[in-house]
Amino acid sequence: MADLFIELFPIETASLPPLTLYQVVLNDEKKDPGSIGGKLAFRLNRTFPGRWVWANGVLLTDTPVSPVQMDITLDILRGQMPELYNDVKAIEEELRPRLTSLMLADFVLKSDIRAAETDLRAALAKLTITMKNGVAERDYLLQTWDIAGLPSLSISLKSQVRYHRTLHEYLKDGYAPESVIGLRVMDKTSFSMTGNITATVGTLGQQRERLLTLTKREIMQTLLKQLPDDDVIFRVASGSYEYEYPAGALFILIRPDSEDVTQFGLVPQQLDQAVRLRPDMRAAMVKTLSDVLKQKNLIGNAYNSRTYPALFAQVDFMPNLIFASNRVLPYKNDTLATDFIRGGIYKPHHRFQHAPIRLAVINTLEDDSGSLFVEALRRQMEKTTGFTIELIKERKVRVLNTKNIESAVRVVEKENAHALLAFFKERGAGEDDANDVHLKSLTLGKGIAAQVLYETTINNPDAMPLVMMGVLAKTGNIPFALAEPLEYCDYVVGLGMVREPVTRGDRVTALNRIYKSDGEFVRYVMETIDLEKDEPVPFVVLQTLFPQDLFENQQVIIHHDGGFAAETLRLLTRWSTVIGAHFTPVEILRSQVPRLYGLEGKVTQAPWGSFFRVSDSEGFIVTTMPAFDSTAQPLHIRIRDGVLVIEQAVYSVLAWTLLHYGTQRTPKLPVTIQHADDIAAWLAKGMLPAAKESDVPFWL
Repeated sequence: MADLFIELFPIETASLPPLTLYQVVLNDEKKDPGSIGGKLAFRLNRTFPGRWVWANGVLLTDTPVSPVQMDITLDILRGQMPELYNDVKAIEEELRPRLTSLMLADFVLKSDIRAAETDLRAALAKLTITMKNGVAERDYLLQTWDIAGLPSLSISLKSQVRYHRTLHEYLKDGYAPESVIGLRVMDKTSFSMTGNITATVGTLGQQRERLLTLTKREIMQTLLKQLPDDDVIFRVASGSYEYEYPAGALFILIRPDSEDVTQFGLVPQQLDQAVRLRPDMRAAMVKTLSDVLKQKNLIGNAYNSRTYPALFAQVDFMPNLIFASNRVLPYKNDTLATDFIRGGIYKPHHRFQHAPIRLAVINTLEDDSGSLFVEALRRQMEKTTGFTIELIKERKVRVLNTKNIESAVRVVEKENAHALLAFFKERGAGEDDANDVHLKSLTLGKGIAAQVLYETTINNPDAMPLVMMGVLAKTGNIPFALAEPLEYCDYVVGLGMVREPVTRGDRVTALNRIYKSDGEFVRYVMETIDLEKDEPVPFVVLQTLFPQDLFENQQVIIHHDGGFAAETLRLLTRWSTVIGAHFTPVEILRSQVPRLYGLEGKVTQAPWGSFFRVSDSEGFIVTTMPAFDSTAQPLHIRIRDGVLVIEQAVYSVLAWTLLHYGTQRTPKLPVTIQHADDIAAWLAKGMLPAAKESDVPFWL
């Protein structure tokens, strides 16, 4: 196994004084004390000596006070802010404190490490990169972890590129305020505050006094007093909140792989190099920050496979694949296309036994290379697989923009094709192309199987078998399956559930993607139900998604994009008990995951399958190699219940990333949750596939 390390560090706790733990007791036991814990810690820090921290659901301090002092302070707080503190019944010292590793880690993070923020920001400033019309700035993300019982801290970098001038300066060039609605912006006084412009609100001359009353930050108040009266005020949406900012307090953020790059005159190659950092560059930047904390004796050296070998592994086992006539070949990404031609299709879809695959085409190319490719595809498909292709509609798009793509999709949608091919000019330096992403999003919302092809692909004869495999898979055929099914489950299922407010109450839409333990796709099942506002999801939804005739007495791994809602977990537990099944919910988290690195004399990319073990139920896994020279982003896998160990859950994720068919590199996500965020966005808008149940995986 290659040497590995991770941007995660053990926290030094030897010098910590004894800590006292307090429980916050609310009058309403159903309420979460976390909603008020941070505010209480802030007030107690200002009232008492020592350090007070809200850490992992409790109050911690290194300087305890008497019960009488605490009661008097709580009475004063109730009198000062009754709406906030009247619900606090008591703050009680825990006589037998149950200090966990996460509590200790949170205490250090929110006290000593937070006190080092000025030094960390100074180190960050040295990592800024300027480019034509832009500035690449770094921010850090600090997270606490329990790693094998050790309090630990991850240090991750976030990069963003902003336009080199403020929004006010940009508008002075003669642009109308309405023209910037929809842009992503950043508070120039607080880089962590970002959002999208939604509307104009007036001018600063009209609103200055009101805005001054809305902010308590001295730096923002000074800026509001200095900016001119004609500065336009914008409303900015960030998460579920909206804020108002003058243009002079905002920087424009450049979204990679979007029209922002050309609109604001940035050079794509410079932007990519600044944002998509090579492993050695990223590791060096993280080291710059970690050195600040090491010098203060707050953290140790990063976890690595030499010092902590039990925490690292290389899941390098590649499964065998089964093709037609039970022919078994080892999985090799480099030879997958030719192996498919040699092996033959594992399970053809019954609807093509005597009928062609009907294709529609969206062609954005200036020449006729797209049409020639379809003809070549037709001949090769018939020659090597026996399938026939019928081109039923071609829509040409001469001016490439989102509006024209939407129009083209509407035109070909009416033809009821089995699949859509879209031909694009070669993509830029970025990993994703904005037009590709937009078209794929549109087709997902309509349940249309789509495949995007670029000029390099259609001009490469060796890519034809991959395209053939992709078209066949998208239309319901199964090119191959795993020769050795998972021994510890009968089905692997991808579950998604979306709840959105509608005119009268809420609408819940759920989608289940069902695969056998050998990776053979069975079908998807979708259910939509209207409920009263905040009404619990009824039991019948689970009965539809997990039909008893299929799942009774079965072992089932359930993949979920992100964390499960508590309500969903309760329903799964209840239904599995009724039908005698065993469900293992597995959360697949994509954001804020510490990165793994290889070390072979120098810092390198962590190989595919590199694994870091957080605990028996949690770990990080590298599932794909970046298409460009950037650093792989692992997935965070977490088991919520069940008897599986984390290695088994991780392998179910890793193996299902091999079942996308027809891609030139292994995708990051397993097919069980591929495009889950796009599908959820369309489901939330009420845009549903025409078929509520089908054996055609339109998301591939």
